[in-house]
Amino acid sequence: MVRIVACTLSTVCLLVVAAKAEPTAVRITFGFGSISTCTKWQHEGLTQGKNWILGYWSGRNAEKGGAPKAATALDDNTIIKEVTLICNAEPSLSMATAVDKVYERFLGE
Repeated sequence: MVRIVACTLSTVCLLVVAAKAEPTAVRITFGFGSISTCTKWQHEGLTQGKNWILGYWSGRNAEKGGAPKAATALDDNTIIKEVTLICNAEPSLSMATAVDKVYERFLGE
């Protein structure tokens, strides 16, 4: 009987701790940037890639909810320019990684 009570209490404690843990965010990407590299964007899909970048950026801000967002006052051209700079420096990056690098930099500012 003591073993059953001890096991039950241990299980309840573990469940309470697990329930209070922060949920992990899962980011799912679709479209042009989810399968493209910087090189592909710069040589094959500039217009489509620009639209994807801005949508992805917007989604990252929505992901933050009420938390601070990355440079919501930035204009579209500035975002595209900064992603272009990252892509020029590291052409093998995936589009999502390139945008994430710029996003995280502006989030810190």
